[in-house]
Amino acid sequence: MPNIKQCAAFCCRNTTKDGVSLHSFPSNYSRRWIEAVNKGPDWKPRKTHRLCSDHFPEGSFVNNGLGTKLKLGAEPVPKAARKVIGEVDVKEEIAEEEILYEDSISIHMRADNNEENIKQELDDPLSIQTRADNIEENIKQELEDPLSSK
Repeated sequence: MPNIKQCAAFCCRNTTKDGVSLHSFPSNYSRRWIEAVNKGPDWKPRKTHRLCSDHFPEGSFVNNGLGTKLKLGAEPVPKAARKVIGEVDVKEEIAEEEILYEDSISIHMRADNNEENIKQELDDPLSIQTRADNIEENIKQELEDPLSSK
């Protein structure tokens, strides 16, 4: 039985029999290639891995008479961006996705920092006691002078 190559992207089983072209990963591939595969940021392509033409915007290909080849510097785009028609619209969609990606990283970093701060406070009973004392002092002040809190 012949070895049929298929697209390496998660949940994409396209082969050349499906009317798509398969493209090798360039030696200097960008993170866009890894994101298009959607198998996690640590996934690394092998020489046999291919990405099908469904993962590239229109205008990324040239037909040299022997088959469909990627243009030099062509990059895959997120699935949502592939549905947008026109190169400008695709670039805008990619930019929006990059912003969302960077925002999610920022949120994760803040959550990690908060988790680390909580762990440190739990390891330091004096810190917890100091916070409790401050809260108690604030309550006492509000009870003595209810107008001071307004």
